[in-house]
Amino acid sequence: DETVMELGPLAEIVGGSSNFEVSVEFDEVLHCGANMRTITSGDIIQVEYVDTADDAGSTSTAYDSSTFDLRTGSLSVDKDVYVLGSDLVVTLTDPDLNLDATSTETYAMGIIEWDSDAKSSQLLSNSDFTNNPSSITETGDDTGVFQTVVTLPEKTVGGTAIDYGEAVTLTYVDVGLSGEDTTEDDVLDVEAYFKISNFG
Repeated sequence: DETVMELGPLAEIVGGSSNFEVSVEFDEVLHCGANMRTITSGDIIQVEYVDTADDAGSTSTAYDSSTFDLRTGSLSVDKDVYVLGSDLVVTLTDPDLNLDATSTETYAMGIIEWDSDAKSSQLLSNSDFTNNPSSITETGDDTGVFQTVVTLPEKTVGGTAIDYGEAVTLTYVDVGLSGEDTTEDDVLDVEAYFKISNFG
C-alpha cells in the first residue's frame, strides 16, 4: 500500500557543502494530498531522490528506507540500597519518548510512581520528593535515555513513616510495546526496585 508525498525545497546544511536536507513530521495519520494513511508498527517509509543530472549526465534515482516500530522501555536506579534523605539516579530508557531527534526532551516526574508499604501510590512529582532536574530529561539529542536525581524523603512519604529496610518499587507505564501495532494496544508496568537501608 503506497502513499506518496513530495517534500521540498531542500536546504543546504552549510553553505558550499553540497549537503542538503529536508524535514517532515509524522503524525499517527499521515496526510498526503487527498490520501490518508494510519501509520502502524512495521510500516516502512522509503525516501526517493531523483537526480536529473548525475555524473554521467543522465537521470538516476537514489533510495533509502526506515521502519516504524515501537520499543519496550526499561527503568533503573543506580544502587540497590539507599539511606533515607539520600539521592538516587533514576534512568528511563524508552526510544518511543524520543519524539524529536534534534532536541533534548523532558517529561514531568509524574510518569514514575513510588510504591512501598508506607505509600502504595505516590508520583515522583509529589512534593515528598526533590528532583534535580525537576523533570526527567533526555541525556542528549536523540538518545532516548532520560535521567534525573531524586532526593528521597528523610522520614515520611504520603504522611506515613518509611521503615528501615522497606522495599520500594518505581513504576513507569509503557504504552508503546515492541511487537504491537500502535500505542495502547497493550501496556506494561516497567519497574525498578531498591530498599531503604536498615540503618540511619
